[in-house]
Amino acid sequence: MAADSYGSHNEPQFSATGAPDDANDLTTLGAYAAKVGNRKVGTNAQRSALSGSDIWAGLEFYETDTKSTYVTPDGTSWVKESMFAVGSVASGTLSGAVSFLQQAGSAIVSLSSTGAANFTFPTAFPNGVLTVIALNGDDSARPQQFVSVRNVSVTGFDVRFTSGTSAAGSGSARVNWFAIGW
Repeated sequence: MAADSYGSHNEPQFSATGAPDDANDLTTLGAYAAKVGNRKVGTNAQRSALSGSDIWAGLEFYETDTKSTYVTPDGTSWVKESMFAVGSVASGTLSGAVSFLQQAGSAIVSLSSTGAANFTFPTAFPNGVLTVIALNGDDSARPQQFVSVRNVSVTGFDVRFTSGTSAAGSGSARVNWFAIGW
């Protein structure tokens, strides 16, 4: 016998008075569980060991040892999820639904004689960087000086302080930054 009815979440329900058909009933239950069960929980090692039919597009995995959540968009590779997600991007080299990662920081840096300094992201972006925004974090220490971002990569970026069209010169400066990548 197949399911006698379906519940509010489309779960199969079986009446107590219906004739049992264990093989069919279990197949129906298994199909429902596979349809709605798209999350696994375990350690980093357990996630890394998944292969074959144990991994599929859209599977989510929560690592109990790292407290991180990963999703596989294609059934072969993993992407670490973040709390910041954007729906669809349809320009450049990105297409379809992409989860973006964000990082931010504030640091006092030593500037070269040309007003330049470099930053390394706390965590490298796995695929690319969409944008980096950097600002003068202490306008009272370096009044009317502006920050430009250069040489952005998945591991970091460079900044250059300028005052009008001239380099700001050496010394220390606070830089506040925000980066979005995927």
